[in-house]
Amino acid sequence: MAVAQLVESQIVILVVVGSSPISHPTSYPPGCLFSFTVFKPYSHCQIDSAVGFFWAIFGLHTMVMNEFAVLKPLITTLIMPPAAPLLLAFAGLWLMRRRAALGLWTVMLALLSLWLLSCHAVAVWLAATVLPQTTPLTVPNLKASGAQTIVVLGGGIHADAPEYGGPQLAPSALGRLRYGVHLARQTGLPLAFSGGEGWAQSAQFAPESHIAAETSLQDFGLRMRWVEGQSRDTEQNAQMTAQLLKPGQPGGVRRIALVTDAWHMPRSTLYFQRAGFEVVQAPTGFVRPVYDTLLEWLPSAYGLTQSRHVLRDWVGLQMARIKGG
Repeated sequence: MAVAQLVESQIVILVVVGSSPISHPTSYPPGCLFSFTVFKPYSHCQIDSAVGFFWAIFGLHTMVMNEFAVLKPLITTLIMPPAAPLLLAFAGLWLMRRRAALGLWTVMLALLSLWLLSCHAVAVWLAATVLPQTTPLTVPNLKASGAQTIVVLGGGIHADAPEYGGPQLAPSALGRLRYGVHLARQTGLPLAFSGGEGWAQSAQFAPESHIAAETSLQDFGLRMRWVEGQSRDTEQNAQMTAQLLKPGQPGGVRRIALVTDAWHMPRSTLYFQRAGFEVVQAPTGFVRPVYDTLLEWLPSAYGLTQSRHVLRDWVGLQMARIKGG
């Protein structure tokens, strides 16, 4: 049950949720350790703010995500480009029937925003402006950091790769894994991977961590020491990895080198710190200029994807901060 009330610009949100079913064991290559956990969402979340409607949107979004997390892919798709600008354009077309000028300006604004968000130069600017910055980690700095293990976060799968005979890691996940393997070989640190079935992933396919463990062993010749295959999002990545590595217990792993994309690093770091880890950031996948100047300002699918990544994680970071008080 969930209740949301907005009174005199004051937002009070109460979320009452139950526990999800016990996660099921999954088959992995030999030599891996596994976690079997029960994930319990936050039992309550209260937000008190005078900012008004803006925070009401975030509050309601947080409430929905807590109780109806299965809807996360749908909601995220609708509030992110390209869907959001297209919905705004449709709204403008409808508005033109009654207020032609306002409707026309709305359509123009929607198309302009879609054009700009599809430009890689805008994605680069967003990554450097709206998110906390992170810098590349050198191998000497990693060796001197005192990190005890390298933790790689999942980034999705290609569910149907017929040329391989089954699902494979998506490019983002493969890039993270490759960098994690590189750091493990250069430092001798053990490797862990966290990633199960994302909210948008069909349950008929193996968890991402299973695919990553096979890829690491078969393609890179490195066996992972820990594999966490039950988490469904970044917050659960942190919580379930903590259950596996036990950062607060004697003999546990407390300081980790965290590998994920640079745009994903601020939110990931926040969640892993809350789970009890000391985080050494090991980012990859930086959003940097890749084209000639003119091409940077022309729309492309790549530019739109990068803008979407940055904006999605900016929204996720705000939600994580709200939930943490």
